[in-house]
Amino acid sequence: MGIKRDPNDKVLQKHFDIARSLQEIYEEYMINLVKYLKNKYPDHNNICLAGGCINNSLANGKISNSEIFENVFICISPGDSGGAIGAAINASKFSSFQFNGFSGSTYSNEQIKNYLNEKSDFLIKNNIKYSFLNEEQLITNTVEKLLDNKIIGWFSGRMEFGPRALGNRSIICNPGMLNARSELNEKIKLRETFRPFAGSVLESHKNEWFECPTNEISPFMSKVYKVKGEKKKIIPSIVHNDGTCRIQTVNIDDNRRYFNLITKFFEKSKIPILLNTSFNENEPIVNSPLDALECFNRTNMDYLVIENYFFQKDNVNSTSKNNA
Repeated sequence: MGIKRDPNDKVLQKHFDIARSLQEIYEEYMINLVKYLKNKYPDHNNICLAGGCINNSLANGKISNSEIFENVFICISPGDSGGAIGAAINASKFSSFQFNGFSGSTYSNEQIKNYLNEKSDFLIKNNIKYSFLNEEQLITNTVEKLLDNKIIGWFSGRMEFGPRALGNRSIICNPGMLNARSELNEKIKLRETFRPFAGSVLESHKNEWFECPTNEISPFMSKVYKVKGEKKKIIPSIVHNDGTCRIQTVNIDDNRRYFNLITKFFEKSKIPILLNTSFNENEPIVNSPLDALECFNRTNMDYLVIENYFFQKDNVNSTSKNNA
């Protein structure tokens, strides 16, 4: 009669009830802790939160909206791995340090071209075609597919450090796509259908869509906010049952290509947001081009971008041909 549930067991109402109760108790505790700290340090307007529990993005958003502190900062990985980075920075005696989290492996177009030549048998066997596009063509082509409600693997730049994909190893789609949640959860992510997805929003437009402090940002997808009432029906695939969304604020300095992609999508759709989830099936986030191609091949993703290479399966209608 215990509360432990085997991962393969059906999720019952009692599991939802227990999870909600634990969440509410945790949020109450955290708000009281933050109030205590403000009372203890009344002259301080900023707070930095860390520790594994700070991955609770729903509570983080409520702390921000409480406005107990003017600014709430959460690093890209507030758990043990982030603590290791902090210790290294402290030991190095840097007077200042900017860490945006894009510190993993990266692959040039030339490296990818050589890799594709080596893996030509794999591509032929699995009917995967590709084309090489310049930056403008790549953005335009991807946005056209997003507007057509296609699901796309997006592999660009350095891999993210931390638990969440931030537009470099992501699966993306139109947040207005009505069946996106079921398509992603059941056919690609292989997880429970109730699991929500995040929204990558242009930083300058976040307050038009979400109920959050004007000065707050969430570049590491660490905060959840209410979606404004009139906007919920426009972006249904990223609105959770309680009317909230975990957001990632995006600007041109942190991630130029991803910013340009969302900006072009905004120009065409009037929505400054993309659905963003980690690029994986039910496994660690993809790291290499091979990881990306294998995940693309065995799932129902429609298209794949690896740097300037645009991939499709042969059963997708297109006039694209292999060329490098």
